[in-house]
Amino acid sequence: MVRDDIRNVLTNVLKELGAEGVEPLIEHPADFSHGDYSSNVALVVAKTLGKNPMELAEEIKKKLEASGKLEIIDRVEVVKPGFINFWLSQDYLLSSMVRIIELKENYGKGKTLNGKKILVEFAHPNTHKEFHIGHLRNVMLGEAICRLLLAQGAEVRRVNYQGDVGLHVAKALFGMLWKFEVKIIEEKIRLLEAKSLDERVKFLGKAYALGSKAYEEDEKARDAIAAINSKIYSKDPDIEELWQETRQWSLDYFDAIYKRLRTKFDRLYFESEVFESGKDIVLVHIKDGVFTKDQGAVIFDGEKYGLHKRVFVTKEGYATYEGKEMGLGPLQYKEFKFDEAIHVV
Repeated sequence: MVRDDIRNVLTNVLKELGAEGVEPLIEHPADFSHGDYSSNVALVVAKTLGKNPMELAEEIKKKLEASGKLEIIDRVEVVKPGFINFWLSQDYLLSSMVRIIELKENYGKGKTLNGKKILVEFAHPNTHKEFHIGHLRNVMLGEAICRLLLAQGAEVRRVNYQGDVGLHVAKALFGMLWKFEVKIIEEKIRLLEAKSLDERVKFLGKAYALGSKAYEEDEKARDAIAAINSKIYSKDPDIEELWQETRQWSLDYFDAIYKRLRTKFDRLYFESEVFESGKDIVLVHIKDGVFTKDQGAVIFDGEKYGLHKRVFVTKEGYATYEGKEMGLGPLQYKEFKFDEAIHVV
């Protein structure tokens, strides 16, 4: 890489000048009139060497030019207060263009990450709600990261973590059952047999909007939604079938979007499969003081560490997003013993 080549030559020059153990920072200037690459290394080491930054930068420039080791560089310039700017040669740029055309999709591939196992978690849409532009952003970033890692030889596992339990689901089901006065079996059959996937999802979206509005405005509705939420978590037969059915509508809808975006997942994780294990982990660690009880809830007192307090288990006994994450991490590592995990959020 060009950046590495410049850094290596700079490092050798600095050693000659008596500055060892310094790793020069090589960046793209914000203003392209200042070159293709730039380094502030003269500013960084000037005090250590007891020299003026501009004079040191000029000395580094002369040594770089005398070394003859930067054939890819057309010219080097020094600007106040001591930056060293580099312009790539036209020959190098043209040869690079030819190489890109010849190699096509293989250009840039390498082996720097051979043997590394990396988990990349991205997308994160919740079932029973619409896929929005924030999810689109996360998918594009996540897929780009996966392809870059794969191009350098890493073993990549694409995963997606989705909220399929919680108040948002209860609100959607409330909207279906109460506001639309749906008879579950009849409506389910009608939607499945006579409606397209898009129509089912739109219907679900309307139900969620109605349920959310009712939750804010109607105390009886709020109590009913809380009861549905409890039934979802306990897998009550009264609500389980409708929850499973409508959950699948969302997953089918998301899958259609992923196909259009040319991405895929090796594993879909859900809040419904980790809320119990996450809660158990939190409760076990009350004894050793990691978590504390507060007004009936279980919290992590982050203020001790310059952070803030977060609820991990509510006073009703439900694991929050944070509590569920406590169960997700160990499950992901158990299934894929990764060297690194990247979350796109």
